[in-house]
Amino acid sequence: MISEESKIFLNRIVPLVLLLVFIPLISFIVWILYPRQELEILVIDKTVPNFKCQEHKSIFWILEHLKFTDKKGEFHDYKTGYVGFHPDESKTYGHFDDLSGLSSSELKEKVAAVDLIYFADTFSFYHLLGIIFSLLWSKSKITIDF
Repeated sequence: MISEESKIFLNRIVPLVLLLVFIPLISFIVWILYPRQELEILVIDKTVPNFKCQEHKSIFWILEHLKFTDKKGEFHDYKTGYVGFHPDESKTYGHFDDLSGLSSSELKEKVAAVDLIYFADTFSFYHLLGIIFSLLWSKSKITIDF
């Protein structure tokens, strides 16, 4: 038999436990049932110091929370779904994937296909650092046009 004190305790704790379990569960079920929407984005982040992608990771979290997907129906990937510096394990510590190699017609075509452009960081510190290192280690004179 359960004592009166245990009954009182259970009567007070059971509703609290149910709230702590059911509110997150109901929120998750509502999110699962919420329909996905297609949104093509262009994220520009030229200063990505590591694989954490902290400058633009938040916009990808928001897009996933609001259930915006790409044309394939998949959530946007913050590690590869941006234009700019991509760090890797090579000797150069990464590579640039930007829009500077596109012609004006290709650039207009790419921008026309995009619903949202997000500028996270356009300073390109690592590109500037590469220029400085090349100046330090090269004996030839290099001019930089800004």
